[in-house]
Amino acid sequence: MTHRAHKSLFPAPFKAIGALGVLAVMTTGCTGPSGNFPSLSRRAIEAAPNTATVTAPSAPQLDDAALAGFEARIAAAATAAQQSGDDFNTALSRLRATIEAGRGKPKDSDAWLEAEQALSRLEQTRAGAQGAVADLDLIARELTMIGENRRDVVLDSARTAANAIAQAQQSKFSALADMLN
Repeated sequence: MTHRAHKSLFPAPFKAIGALGVLAVMTTGCTGPSGNFPSLSRRAIEAAPNTATVTAPSAPQLDDAALAGFEARIAAAATAAQQSGDDFNTALSRLRATIEAGRGKPKDSDAWLEAEQALSRLEQTRAGAQGAVADLDLIARELTMIGENRRDVVLDSARTAANAIAQAQQSKFSALADMLN
């Protein structure tokens, strides 16, 4: 069995200095110019007990005019969603026969093209409900950010109604689009 010499991690100059030399080199950072530096001892103000009490700031209350502005925006969005629902249903009853006439027809036929155009006109009537949902979501975020919750019931009711209208429109529209394509 051959024995290899162990190679040291330290180069030759460090071996010559020895452990005492290394210790001397390492502690030189601890000495430095002495001067007039502040003490690191605890100061009297730091030793005093903390008697300050912190209270959470109260949420700002909207004045009546600002609250009325939010109420008007909620009412306008709810009205827009309802109007969109009515417009969609009117257009649906008027355009359903044209859309259904395109079912199963070749995509380059007149019946299919007319059905696609009718489907596009029906889709346009959905914009009001989708915009109302977006507006109500924005109002909800704004009121949450300022900590106002006095109109949560009215807002939640309007959001529920607008979402129901938009989802009903989506369901009916998707069924017709799937039937056509």
